[in-house]
Amino acid sequence: MKIESVVGSLPLLCACLFLTGCSHNLGDFTLLSSKNVNLADFSNAKAEQTSEKARGVDTVHIILGFPTGAPNLKTAVDRALEAKNAYMLTNARMTYKYWSALIYGQAKYVVEGTPVRRN
Repeated sequence: MKIESVVGSLPLLCACLFLTGCSHNLGDFTLLSSKNVNLADFSNAKAEQTSEKARGVDTVHIILGFPTGAPNLKTAVDRALEAKNAYMLTNARMTYKYWSALIYGQAKYVVEGTPVRRN
């Protein structure tokens, strides 16, 4: 009876050993941009505040334990800005996420925030 329960839980044990992942919050920012911004002309009252969020991701793949590169935080910020035709993000959050299985995994930076659109 005990051998059957050990053998039955073997797939769960293998999954716990070979699947790993983590997520780190890199910070929350009031204003975030990778572009040149003239803050003298910026007024939070004039900024378009909407309920929509801009999201940018830069991902690298991990194959057999070897990464195909390194994720780039600036690329993730640029993608979030370009997705909504914005020049900066307000109330932005940057996160690093990683997961890996025995054969495949991913590492990525995720940037989310409220876009301030270009006029």
